[in-house]
Amino acid sequence: MKIVLWIPLVLLPAAGICFGQCNQYPLRPSLLPPCPTIASQVSKAIDASRDFQKASAELTSAVEGARRAYWKVFPDGSGVKEAESIFLLKLAEKDFNYLTFALPLGMNDPTVQVANLMTLDFDNLKNFPRNVDGGIRPLAFRLFGEWVNALRRSQGRVQDGAFTNAPAILATYATDQSNWRKAYEDARNWAEFLASGLDIQKYLTPQVYIVNQMETGVSESLAKGKPKDLPDPRGASMDLYNLFVKNFGEKEVLAAAAKTLAAPKNSVGGLAQRAEVLIGTYQSQPSPNPYMLFLTQLTNATPHNYALALCLDQYGLMGSQVVNTLSSKEQWDKAAATYGQLLARFGEPAIVAAAGRIKDLPKDGAGGIRGDPQAKGAIYWFTTLLQDPKTPLPDSGQFLVSSYDPRWNGKTVDVRGTVSRVEIDKGKFPPYATIHFKESKNDKFTAYTPNSEILDEILPKGVTTLAGAVVEVYGNVTDWKDGAGVRFQIRNNLKLLDANALTNFKESSPEWMTLSPAPSAVAAAPVTENQAEVARVEGAREATIRRGSVQSAPPTPSQGATPIIGARTRPSSNPRDAASIAPPRVPAAPAPAAAPVRDPLVNNVISLLKAKFPEIRIMLMLKQRNRPLNLTGADRGELEAAGASEKLIEAMMNPALIGPDVTPQAAAAAARQNAAAPR
Repeated sequence: MKIVLWIPLVLLPAAGICFGQCNQYPLRPSLLPPCPTIASQVSKAIDASRDFQKASAELTSAVEGARRAYWKVFPDGSGVKEAESIFLLKLAEKDFNYLTFALPLGMNDPTVQVANLMTLDFDNLKNFPRNVDGGIRPLAFRLFGEWVNALRRSQGRVQDGAFTNAPAILATYATDQSNWRKAYEDARNWAEFLASGLDIQKYLTPQVYIVNQMETGVSESLAKGKPKDLPDPRGASMDLYNLFVKNFGEKEVLAAAAKTLAAPKNSVGGLAQRAEVLIGTYQSQPSPNPYMLFLTQLTNATPHNYALALCLDQYGLMGSQVVNTLSSKEQWDKAAATYGQLLARFGEPAIVAAAGRIKDLPKDGAGGIRGDPQAKGAIYWFTTLLQDPKTPLPDSGQFLVSSYDPRWNGKTVDVRGTVSRVEIDKGKFPPYATIHFKESKNDKFTAYTPNSEILDEILPKGVTTLAGAVVEVYGNVTDWKDGAGVRFQIRNNLKLLDANALTNFKESSPEWMTLSPAPSAVAAAPVTENQAEVARVEGAREATIRRGSVQSAPPTPSQGATPIIGARTRPSSNPRDAASIAPPRVPAAPAPAAAPVRDPLVNNVISLLKAKFPEIRIMLMLKQRNRPLNLTGADRGELEAAGASEKLIEAMMNPALIGPDVTPQAAAAAARQNAAAPR
């Protein structure tokens, strides 16, 4: 193998020596040889780049050839052992290529971009190189980085940018037998198997599949603590698997694993069709991650399993902590311990009955029950049912657009229809998007959102418009434009459905639909949502707050329904329990005795945080509105629980602190990155 390494680091010193030992002034007589010209130096750099590209292409070809040869005879064809040895050797040479860039100064040091420059890979300029075989497999990339960091820590280099002697650290790599290396190589080899093009169902049992599938996440979770060495990756994965069998039941675990194994896969082993994710209170946008499908199937298999998933640490299910929490045996052990406390207090029949009433109800996109106007969350209702099993649960209507009735106004509903066109208020903030439906009579019923970027995020790859698509929208129905509309704020509240999803769809009959229609749709709607009215409402609220008659405070759940599950941390472990998406009604006149009302913008920010919106997009909204908020201690607590940084909270109280780096362009870039991130 011949790879040209660290060419700029070699060229610059060589150039310095050359200029120091040559005649830099051609018109002056000298015994020194003439110095190379700039043109000749550029020519040498170009030649070096070509050599590097050629060497990279040769190694890529060798890896690809060894890969094809091995999978051709897999699993027991003639010469399979020799083919496997050659393939593993070429994969090791590929790893060595990337280690030579990463080990001296770290994964994120700018010097790793040298390979991108040498291969003219400008699209990837600021990222880790991919000059050989397209780069490290994405499934194994994080563990490759953890291995690099562990090797550097063994040399006393904790931060990227701290130089370590290349020969010394490469020698450490050559003799390394750590579990850091094993974790990466296991993930790399599993990624190769998944991308082999084989029908993996022919070679794996459900147990073998799911243990291998979860190993990468387990290793990444264990790596968070930066131990000197990891536990054995396969052993740790088996420990988590056995814990699932103990707590959820072997039959349920194998059934969930079998369904995940049978699900159609894409070319790299992910789900060909993204699957819904609902694990206790954690509900996210559809994900291609097979482990998320496995956990969704497992934790919703029985009321017992659903209740146990509700016992997960709610603060561990926020932001980037989710993946590590769901792959952590420690976290699932804690959930089982919390379930044990409920068991001792209420008994299994009561727990199963309470969970059974909630489990199959439609969810609101954040794990709560649809139709709950205060969005109290699943834990609130679960603990309430444990104490009062006869508690009535929220009921959301499920309808076709063509069935619009004025009695929907002021209610939380699911509606299905065919999109005829989409209208976006460009040049305004927020840029409201209005979805018009083919089935809407006289265009009097629509769907709308202040977060119009959601529409782009849900489009399949290569599709540029929602027109003609069948969608389901969940939200509160209010007056909108010349009719009524269902308002949605997060991506999970807008779903693309199959073209035949309207056929044989059974509409619900909630109790409120038996009441007489209100005399006017306007009178029935609790909030008017056109943009001019929103501005008037917010202005009235600000004036009321200044007069001191309204103070910000979150709604308070009933005393008898204090979430029991959260007792180990805070009175409510689910930060959604007191959050309300819909802005409260503005009182007609100051009323000192009125119930405390929170500024609707606080609820909006909390909802966006829960929907995993990048903070920079929220900061841009605050910057453009330029309206300081008076936050109570309870407000701050809920914002922090939802994942708000101190910087964001300060920006809410004083938008003038938001820096010039918060721009529409930066927010759009963050939105694209967030949409492309694996879930």
